Amino acid sequence: GTRRAARKLLEMGFGHFVASDAHSADDLQTHFPRAYAWVRKTYGEPAAFLLFSLNPWLVLHRKQPHPFEQRTELPQLIAHYLKEPL
Repeated sequence: GTRRAARKLLEMGFGHFVASDAHSADDLQTHFPRAYAWVRKTYGEPAAFLLFSLNPWLVLHRKQPHPFEQRTELPQLIAHYLKEPL
């Protein structure tokens, strides 16, 4: 199913952030918390933060997203971007 495909894509290095094709704010309020909880439970809080917060922020600021494999290095990644000008 969808979770299996998501897991495979992440583990192969093809996933950098979570997006939605939600058509309303209600859709986002329903699906995003569940998706965040699944990522957090499956891969840990650093992975959830990377996929839902840091990498989307990086892309919006025209920077390369960090690979999923580097999720355990989250404190170092955040410190790096706090020092770097936009």
